[in-house]
Amino acid sequence: MTTVTLHDGRQVDSSSEEWRLETEARELLRWGTLERREYLAAVERKRGAQACEQLKAVFMKLWERRVR
Repeated sequence: MTTVTLHDGRQVDSSSEEWRLETEARELLRWGTLERREYLAAVERKRGAQACEQLKAVFMKLWERRVR
């Protein structure tokens, strides 16, 4: 088990869903707006609206921390 720290300070296993979601959102920070929108649309088609909203929520938290 490898422990990693999420943006909110929680520590989770590196194989957890929380960490996968955060690393996916971190990657989106590196992309341009168009690529991000296309990716999120694909996530919604493949994983559903709830999964897309979860990803967007984590992305926005990371974005807000980044621009402060």
